[in-house]
Amino acid sequence: MTRIERRVDDVTDASADRTIMFVLTLIVTTVIVGFAVFALGWAVIDGGAGASGHRAAIAAIHARA
Repeated sequence: MTRIERRVDDVTDASADRTIMFVLTLIVTTVIVGFAVFALGWAVIDGGAGASGHRAAIAAIHARA
């Protein structure tokens, strides 16, 4: 095998590694974004139940300022 052929094989292996890392990054990013949307959506939908606690916390922060 010549030097050029070895370099082509190295590029092919590196390209496959980059593709795998890209796909894994997309999957992890999708999971993180999905969890963030779920958590924020849950807070908005269930916001009516704990609204008085939030108002008390906001009042405490404003009192210190």
